[in-house]
Order: sequence, then C-alpha cells, then structure tokens
Amino acid sequence: MNISNSLAGRGQRIRLQSIQTLLSNQPKLIDFLFKSDKAGLNAAPKELLRAAGVLSHGEMVLLLIALDIWSNDGGVSLTEAVETLDSSNWILFIQALEILGGTSEPNNYT
Repeated sequence: MNISNSLAGRGQRIRLQSIQTLLSNQPKLIDFLFKSDKAGLNAAPKELLRAAGVLSHGEMVLLLIALDIWSNDGGVSLTEAVETLDSSNWILFIQALEILGGTSEPNNYT
C-alpha cells in the first residue's frame, strides 16, 4: 500500500517513510494502521491496539514500534524489540531508525 502523503508535513513524511520501511515485510500491518487516502491512522492508537489482539507476538512488537514512531503511543521497550524481532525485521528496524535520524539512504545490512 502506498500511503498518500501529499497532505503530510515533513515530520509526518519522515515518520511514514520510516514505518513503511519497518513494515515492508508486513503489508497487512500497514493497511491495518493507516488510511490509504491520507497520512493518518485508521483509529486512535488505543483502539488499534485493542483491535490487534489476533496478531502474533512479533507482529504486535512491530505494531508497537510503528505506533512509537508515529505518535509515541506504542510503549515498546528496546529489550522487547531485541528479544523478539528476527534478523530480517531487526534490519528493517535499524533502517527505520536511520530514516528517523536523518540518514536519507539507510545502509544495506544484508
């Protein structure tokens, strides 16, 4: 899914790019989180978390990280991310952080 970011400000565009990188192996999570017609969540973070009860633990950690990137509402700990994410999702997590940190082109760790 390509989220329309034409209405998003620079900060939102960076957060969107970071989340799209993080969830690039999980398109259903991108669809779950965002409206396709604008840069905004499908629902309030607490409502999304309530609706996400059927996700695997790894998917839930990715969702929490994405919510932390978007609005600091995920509450995931770094320890949980380290202990839960597999190597491919860990690489995407690091690349997402690089985007947030201002690195325009994330390193390729594969």
